Amino acid sequence: MADGIRRPGDYKLHNLDLYATEDYAGPPVSLTDIFLEFHVFEDSQKSFMYGHVTIQDSIGLYSKLPILGEETIYIKFETPGTDKLIELEASVYRVSDRQRIANNSQYYVLHFVSKEFITGLQTPVSRSYKDLLPNEIVEEFYDEYVKYEDYQLIQEKPIEIEEMTEKQWVVFPTWTPEKCLNYLASKSVSEEYYEGEPVIFFEDRRGFHFRTMRQLIWDEDVSPTGGAKEEIYYSNQPSGPGTIDEGAQGALRISQFRVVSSTDTVERMVNGYYKNKTINVDWERHLILEKDYHIIQDYELNQRISKPQYAFGTETFMNNIKRDAHVRLISSRWGQRDDGGIAGLTDETYDFDRFEHISKRVHREFKGITVEATVPGNTVRKLFDVIKVKIYEPDATAQNQLDKYLSGDYYINAIHHICTPAAYEHTLEIVKDTLEQPLGRE
Repeated sequence: MADGIRRPGDYKLHNLDLYATEDYAGPPVSLTDIFLEFHVFEDSQKSFMYGHVTIQDSIGLYSKLPILGEETIYIKFETPGTDKLIELEASVYRVSDRQRIANNSQYYVLHFVSKEFITGLQTPVSRSYKDLLPNEIVEEFYDEYVKYEDYQLIQEKPIEIEEMTEKQWVVFPTWTPEKCLNYLASKSVSEEYYEGEPVIFFEDRRGFHFRTMRQLIWDEDVSPTGGAKEEIYYSNQPSGPGTIDEGAQGALRISQFRVVSSTDTVERMVNGYYKNKTINVDWERHLILEKDYHIIQDYELNQRISKPQYAFGTETFMNNIKRDAHVRLISSRWGQRDDGGIAGLTDETYDFDRFEHISKRVHREFKGITVEATVPGNTVRKLFDVIKVKIYEPDATAQNQLDKYLSGDYYINAIHHICTPAAYEHTLEIVKDTLEQPLGRE
């Protein structure tokens, strides 16, 4: 294949190799001539990378190797003309959909997942950490329980850990490493973004991350357009002279488009968007503790109008969240109510309940409008890249007009890599939290 991209979806497959178990040692078997397609999943809401490869086997590989569901698969591919490889060494853990399709040919699917996940299932953790910052715990924990030492081909996977505040005392009662790290992420507070910014633990092609979503979105790195914000667009109108394709200015066209989620009133109630109250009884001190959680419904705030200033821009996002989230603490002795005022975060006091409440709000707003979009693949594109999406109105009378609700800046929450012998595609899960224009009240 040429050194550069000739058409959208070009890619160069360096390796798609299967290594037998130690009991059947031998040279790896290349699957490049017998695979129908392979899929690799990167998802910021999943702790480990995973995927599957579909094989049409006419050489008796299943029996000769043999395939027992304990093999290693090595995948390495790139978009021509870039220096961004995707390289993955993973454990095969399951074979599914095996069926004979001819006298001398059979079809089956090999499922694989990161080796760290398999090792973690075999290593339940039962230990405690006392008076340490979360990032200190994660660094020690990763080296002891997650880090994989026996890769055959790739180097070890690094982990990027953000600085945290608030020392923790935690006890892990025979949990898997994945559960331990996700629990620790849920209780961690970023030193830089302390106002409830959600911390997540996940793996992508760069390695592992224990970081806030804000830092990941603001992380400066290359993009498929060489540093500028990538643009993609969708229209159900046919391409041709005089249509929007003519003025797309090099933007990639979305071949398939689906809105996964947007407004969910029940979810908003669960997460405190409307008024919620919790009542706790402290029997030892004879206290009734009541807490009101109420997010003010502000038309302009709720629509996220005018600029993409929230996840994608300035600190206005957190300033509005602080103004918008009111936590009212009322303590009472039996029969007597006493207004405790507004509980908040200051230099002297730290209200963890308030933090958790705001964190839920922030995390939900990061998942405001979720869309799936299928575009030509590019190995430079990565999780948390911010892209500009143009969705054109389907009405023929509104040709070349953008959808006010769905158009705008999104960040990439998940990437589904789909590779066939002929082409490479991405199905992107992209998320936005702003509207570029008001919808209007009529």
